[in-house]
Amino acid sequence: MLGDAQGPLSEQDLKDIGDQVYCAGYVGDERKVFEERLNHTFLRNFEDEVIAGQHEPWIESVIEKNDGRADVLPACLQPEYDKLVNRKLWLRADALLVNTYTSSLGSALDKKSDPWTVNLPYDRDGLHTRKAR
Repeated sequence: MLGDAQGPLSEQDLKDIGDQVYCAGYVGDERKVFEERLNHTFLRNFEDEVIAGQHEPWIESVIEKNDGRADVLPACLQPEYDKLVNRKLWLRADALLVNTYTSSLGSALDKKSDPWTVNLPYDRDGLHTRKAR
């Protein structure tokens, strides 16, 4: 599909390719995760629960209720990530993120950054969390 495309792609080309890839929607475990997150109480009660101007740590709430995993950026990859984002290579930048249990990151996790960053050793063997040591 995308690999078969030649020449510059228009927005419509990308939409058509996306439609081909997801024509059957989510299946298997992906469908289960999608439905769990879609039916999360925060999203179902959004209009009743959210008050304009009031901060709610909903991201953390969703992560905690969905097995505590999140995509994080190892701090050592921050320069490469920034370079890719500045070049608008979003998918390549996103590929640098590591999915891990946030509970194992402790104070090394910076939730104020976007994406969340983690200051722990990272190499070809993966992210070296405190619990793994």
